[in-house]
Amino acid sequence: MPAPSAPTAPASVVVNALDINKQVIYGRLPDGTVVARKLIGATAAGQLAGYNTYVSYNREPIAAALAKLVDEFARSCGLRLSDTATPEVLHEGYWYDDGNEPWSEFVGSPQAGPEEDLLA
Repeated sequence: MPAPSAPTAPASVVVNALDINKQVIYGRLPDGTVVARKLIGATAAGQLAGYNTYVSYNREPIAAALAKLVDEFARSCGLRLSDTATPEVLHEGYWYDDGNEPWSEFVGSPQAGPEEDLLA
């Protein structure tokens, strides 16, 4: 019998939809066309992680605009952007972790890193 195949990206989509501490956000054109998506995840410590931003074209300005909106959202929720945060695992389901994308690439320095959180 062949070995079971590894979990796939579609399985990960279901897990991300179920996890209350993770959300996929979308960047759309005025006509509703999706041109970007990004997984974000919040931690119990009040940090917001951002994973790879997938953009269909014109990456830099679209990713920067999406990051700015997420930064404003995070601040309004009392969350701090973090380049290294890892959202808690809420269940055994597989989710594809393509690694944190540094916020500073698009919005300047993160609001707080792990060192600042230890001092808070």
